[in-house]
Amino acid sequence: MRKIRAILFGLILCCSVVLLYGAAEKIKEHLVPARKKLSKKDVQRLYERGERAVYRGKELKTIGMPVGGIATGQLYLHGDGTLGLWQIFNKHIFTGYGANCYIPYSPAAPVDSGFAVVVKRGSKTMAKLLNGGFGNVEFAGEYPIGIVRYSDKNFPVKIEMEAFSPFIPLNAKDSALPATIFHFTVENTSESEVQAFILGWLENAVCFHSVKSVHTRPGSIRLTRSSAATTMPVRWRAGASIRHFRAMSTTGRGAIWALRRE
Repeated sequence: MRKIRAILFGLILCCSVVLLYGAAEKIKEHLVPARKKLSKKDVQRLYERGERAVYRGKELKTIGMPVGGIATGQLYLHGDGTLGLWQIFNKHIFTGYGANCYIPYSPAAPVDSGFAVVVKRGSKTMAKLLNGGFGNVEFAGEYPIGIVRYSDKNFPVKIEMEAFSPFIPLNAKDSALPATIFHFTVENTSESEVQAFILGWLENAVCFHSVKSVHTRPGSIRLTRSSAATTMPVRWRAGASIRHFRAMSTTGRGAIWALRRE
């Protein structure tokens, strides 16, 4: 009986050694060799600065870059510069298992928010929403900073927006701030002097998950300043509390613009 056990143990040991040797050989085949035999041209390319990846057109629809702060919920910067997902309401979100989590999709935008640029040239005032309908929109995501550029040959300025949340190495406290920071650069591409303003709005999301029980109606927001008026169609949701805010012009002078419900 002992001999049989010894023989079985020997066979198991031999099989284990063979299997381990075969696995080691496979691993050895996949290891990066110490001497890579790279040409001088290939070595030189390793020192060259890479080109920034820029996304346009249909590529913008499935972009979602986190800009909400570490452990503060999930907030995405869309490819067109708008905000989406908004998983910040202490609700359990289950996105599925395995491959279901990696299927490309367009993140929803359940909270009404956004930016617009207003340009005054002489007696004429123009307004344009900063989103995918602006004209030419480009996105470059280099975490933690997302860069969105807006331009239109029929509009006198182009805009570059940088969006990010605090991301500070060795400073977890400030990196966990529930904040998103936007930085705008406006460039005059016309041959005449203009005044430019950046406006922003954010829906009051208090009682966000019970808003369906409140009767609402579609409406629009009118952007006004003295006698000039431009209407920007926006769906007005229950709980929204947009009234007015300060916009700074490129000349440094402040101006009060009002957003009124119609």
